[in-house]
Amino acid sequence: MLSLIRQELETAMKNNMPMAALIDALSLIDGISKVEYPSEKQQSIRYKKWWGKYKENLSIDEDTVYQIRCFVMHESKMLIKSEKVDILALSIDRECEGPFINTLDYLPDGRLYYRMDLYGFCNAVCVAYDDYYNTHKEQVDLADMELFVVNQKDIDEYNSNPEKAYAKMYEEATTLAKCGMLEEKLGHTVLNE
Repeated sequence: MLSLIRQELETAMKNNMPMAALIDALSLIDGISKVEYPSEKQQSIRYKKWWGKYKENLSIDEDTVYQIRCFVMHESKMLIKSEKVDILALSIDRECEGPFINTLDYLPDGRLYYRMDLYGFCNAVCVAYDDYYNTHKEQVDLADMELFVVNQKDIDEYNSNPEKAYAKMYEEATTLAKCGMLEEKLGHTVLNE
Protein backbone atom coordinates (compact mmCIF):
# COMPACT_ATOMS: atom_id res chain seq x y z
CA MET A 1 0.00 0.00 0.00
CA LEU A 2 2.80 2.42 0.85
CA SER A 3 4.45 2.06 -2.54
CA LEU A 4 1.09 2.74 -4.21
CA ILE A 5 0.62 5.90 -2.13
CA ARG A 6 4.17 6.95 -3.05
CA GLN A 7 3.41 6.45 -6.76
CA GLU A 8 0.13 8.37 -6.49
CA LEU A 9 1.92 11.20 -4.69
CA GLU A 10 4.38 11.60 -7.54
CA THR A 11 1.60 11.35 -10.13
CA ALA A 12 -0.45 13.98 -8.32
CA MET A 13 2.52 16.38 -8.24
CA LYS A 14 3.27 15.85 -11.94
CA ASN A 15 -0.38 16.36 -12.89
CA ASN A 16 -0.87 19.57 -10.91
CA MET A 17 -3.14 18.05 -8.25
CA PRO A 18 -1.80 19.75 -5.12
CA MET A 19 -4.45 18.65 -2.63
CA ALA A 20 -4.23 15.01 -3.75
CA ALA A 21 -0.44 15.26 -3.45
CA LEU A 22 -0.66 16.75 0.04
CA ILE A 23 -3.14 14.12 1.25
CA ASP A 24 -0.93 11.36 -0.17
CA ALA A 25 2.16 12.89 1.48
CA LEU A 26 0.46 13.13 4.87
CA SER A 27 -0.94 9.59 4.52
CA LEU A 28 2.47 8.25 3.54
CA ILE A 29 3.92 9.53 6.82
CA ASP A 30 1.03 7.83 8.65
CA GLY A 31 1.79 4.48 7.04
CA ILE A 32 5.56 4.56 7.18
CA SER A 33 5.57 5.65 10.83
CA LYS A 34 3.57 2.49 11.63
CA VAL A 35 6.32 0.45 9.93
CA GLU A 36 9.03 2.21 11.94
CA TYR A 37 7.22 2.10 15.29
CA PRO A 38 4.85 -0.92 15.13
CA SER A 39 4.52 -1.31 18.90
CA GLU A 40 3.65 2.36 19.53
CA LYS A 41 -0.11 2.47 19.99
CA GLN A 42 -0.57 6.24 19.70
CA GLN A 43 -0.60 7.25 16.07
CA SER A 44 0.30 10.88 16.88
CA ILE A 45 3.47 9.79 18.68
CA ARG A 46 4.52 7.49 15.81
CA TYR A 47 3.85 10.25 13.26
CA LYS A 48 5.81 12.91 15.12
CA LYS A 49 8.71 10.59 15.95
CA TRP A 50 9.08 9.49 12.32
CA TRP A 51 8.97 13.02 10.91
CA GLY A 52 11.37 14.27 13.60
CA LYS A 53 13.82 11.49 12.74
CA TYR A 54 13.64 11.53 8.92
CA LYS A 55 12.85 15.11 7.92
CA GLU A 56 16.57 15.82 7.49
CA ASN A 57 17.37 19.56 7.43
CA LEU A 58 13.84 20.86 7.06
CA SER A 59 12.79 23.66 9.36
CA ILE A 60 9.22 22.44 9.83
CA ASP A 61 8.94 20.63 13.15
CA GLU A 62 7.02 17.44 13.86
CA ASP A 63 4.27 19.11 15.92
CA THR A 64 3.47 21.51 13.09
CA VAL A 65 3.45 18.73 10.47
CA TYR A 66 1.11 16.71 12.65
CA GLN A 67 -1.19 19.72 13.04
CA ILE A 68 -1.18 20.15 9.26
CA ARG A 69 -2.14 16.49 8.92
CA CYS A 70 -5.04 16.86 11.32
CA PHE A 71 -6.35 20.12 9.82
CA VAL A 72 -6.04 18.98 6.20
CA MET A 73 -7.25 15.40 6.65
CA HIS A 74 -10.05 16.06 9.15
CA GLU A 75 -11.13 19.66 8.55
CA SER A 76 -10.06 20.36 4.93
CA LYS A 77 -8.27 23.58 5.91
CA MET A 78 -5.23 25.14 4.26
CA LEU A 79 -4.92 28.10 6.65
CA ILE A 80 -3.96 26.74 10.02
CA LYS A 81 -3.49 28.25 13.47
CA SER A 82 -0.54 26.45 14.99
CA GLU A 83 0.84 26.36 18.51
CA LYS A 84 4.18 27.59 17.15
CA VAL A 85 2.93 30.34 14.84
CA ASP A 86 -0.17 32.50 14.66
CA ILE A 87 -0.96 31.64 11.03
CA LEU A 88 0.42 28.81 8.93
CA ALA A 89 -0.56 29.01 5.27
CA LEU A 90 -0.02 26.20 2.80
CA SER A 91 0.76 27.72 -0.58
CA ILE A 92 0.88 26.19 -4.01
CA ASP A 93 4.09 27.23 -5.74
CA ARG A 94 4.34 25.26 -8.98
CA GLU A 95 7.89 26.48 -9.50
CA CYS A 96 9.16 24.48 -6.53
CA GLU A 97 10.65 21.24 -7.81
CA GLY A 98 13.49 20.95 -5.37
CA PRO A 99 14.22 22.60 -2.05
CA PHE A 100 11.54 23.17 0.50
CA ILE A 101 10.41 26.81 0.35
CA ASN A 102 9.27 28.49 3.56
CA THR A 103 8.85 32.05 4.67
CA LEU A 104 8.50 33.28 8.19
CA ASP A 105 7.36 36.87 8.69
CA TYR A 106 5.58 39.10 11.13
CA LEU A 107 2.30 40.62 10.00
CA PRO A 108 1.74 44.37 10.61
CA ASP A 109 -0.30 43.50 13.71
CA GLY A 110 2.63 41.52 15.17
CA ARG A 111 1.33 38.00 14.53
CA LEU A 112 3.82 35.43 13.28
CA TYR A 113 3.02 34.22 9.75
CA TYR A 114 4.59 31.06 8.32
CA ARG A 115 4.14 30.14 4.66
CA MET A 116 4.92 26.57 3.69
CA ASP A 117 5.15 25.55 0.07
CA LEU A 118 2.97 22.51 -0.54
CA TYR A 119 4.96 21.09 -3.47
CA GLY A 120 8.23 21.56 -1.62
CA PHE A 121 6.79 19.73 1.37
CA CYS A 122 5.53 16.87 -0.84
CA ASN A 123 8.98 16.60 -2.45
CA ALA A 124 10.55 16.50 1.01
CA VAL A 125 8.20 13.67 2.05
CA CYS A 126 9.12 11.76 -1.13
CA VAL A 127 12.82 12.12 -0.39
CA ALA A 128 12.35 11.06 3.25
CA TYR A 129 10.23 8.05 2.23
CA ASP A 130 12.68 7.00 -0.50
CA ASP A 131 15.63 7.26 1.89
CA TYR A 132 13.71 5.25 4.48
CA TYR A 133 12.67 2.66 1.91
CA ASN A 134 16.25 2.20 0.69
CA THR A 135 17.40 1.33 4.21
CA HIS A 136 14.26 -0.57 5.36
CA LYS A 137 13.17 -2.28 2.13
CA GLU A 138 12.19 -5.59 3.72
CA GLN A 139 10.04 -3.95 6.41
CA VAL A 140 8.26 -1.71 3.90
CA ASP A 141 7.67 -4.56 1.44
CA LEU A 142 6.22 -6.63 4.25
CA ALA A 143 3.86 -3.78 5.13
CA ASP A 144 2.91 -3.56 1.44
CA MET A 145 2.00 -7.24 1.53
CA GLU A 146 -0.71 -6.45 4.06
CA LEU A 147 -2.76 -5.62 0.97
CA PHE A 148 -3.49 -9.33 0.83
CA VAL A 149 -5.43 -9.37 4.13
CA VAL A 150 -8.80 -8.99 2.45
CA ASN A 151 -11.45 -11.12 4.14
CA GLN A 152 -12.65 -11.59 7.71
CA LYS A 153 -11.01 -15.02 8.00
CA ASP A 154 -7.63 -13.52 7.06
CA ILE A 155 -8.16 -10.62 9.46
CA ASP A 156 -9.10 -13.00 12.30
CA GLU A 157 -6.06 -15.16 11.50
CA TYR A 158 -3.84 -12.09 11.46
CA ASN A 159 -5.19 -10.87 14.81
CA SER A 160 -4.79 -14.29 16.46
CA ASN A 161 -1.37 -15.14 15.02
CA PRO A 162 0.39 -12.29 13.15
CA GLU A 163 3.55 -14.31 12.49
CA LYS A 164 1.61 -17.10 10.78
CA ALA A 165 -0.44 -14.56 8.83
CA TYR A 166 2.71 -12.75 7.66
CA ALA A 167 4.21 -16.08 6.58
CA LYS A 168 1.07 -16.82 4.57
CA MET A 169 1.04 -13.33 3.02
CA TYR A 170 4.74 -13.65 2.21
CA GLU A 171 4.12 -17.00 0.51
CA GLU A 172 1.23 -15.54 -1.52
CA ALA A 173 3.26 -12.46 -2.44
CA THR A 174 6.24 -14.63 -3.43
CA THR A 175 4.00 -16.70 -5.69
CA LEU A 176 2.62 -13.55 -7.28
CA ALA A 177 6.13 -12.13 -7.61
CA LYS A 178 7.33 -15.26 -9.41
CA CYS A 179 4.43 -14.81 -11.83
CA GLY A 180 5.34 -11.13 -12.26
CA MET A 181 2.03 -9.94 -10.84
CA LEU A 182 3.14 -8.39 -7.54
CA GLU A 183 5.46 -5.86 -9.17
CA GLU A 184 2.51 -4.61 -11.17
CA LYS A 185 0.46 -4.14 -7.98
CA LEU A 186 3.28 -2.55 -5.96
CA GLY A 187 5.05 -0.66 -8.71
CA HIS A 188 8.53 -2.04 -7.98
CA THR A 189 10.44 -5.30 -7.93
CA VAL A 190 10.16 -7.27 -4.71
CA LEU A 191 11.85 -10.54 -5.60
CA ASN A 192 15.31 -10.75 -7.10
CA GLU A 193 16.25 -14.25 -8.27
